[in-house]
Amino acid sequence: MKRGTVVLAVLPFTDPTGLKRRPAVIVSPENRPEDDVVIAFLTSFKGDPLQPADLLIPADDPDFKRTGLKRPSVLRLGKLFTLQRGLLLGKLGELSPRLMQQVDVRLRIALGLR
Repeated sequence: MKRGTVVLAVLPFTDPTGLKRRPAVIVSPENRPEDDVVIAFLTSFKGDPLQPADLLIPADDPDFKRTGLKRPSVLRLGKLFTLQRGLLLGKLGELSPRLMQQVDVRLRIALGLR
């Protein structure tokens, strides 16, 4: 799967107490030599304040349908995980080039790159 693909993945909680199926976006390039990918997790948007590295994907976004998401979501680019490809359960959709440009901006913020 390529960069920008919205996937369903088995992700660990950040306090390693368990695992949960949840949507995520692949942010690593597809030509990685390893058998893993770097992903950022998605969460439902509940109106909470956003962090500088968060990307809101509202249901009225012109590219929302192609994401495969069911509800408005926040892509947490400050929460990156490296997973084996085998933990990816399937493709839900993909982010448009326009949304991927916003992903890149927020990745730079999350990683402190200017």
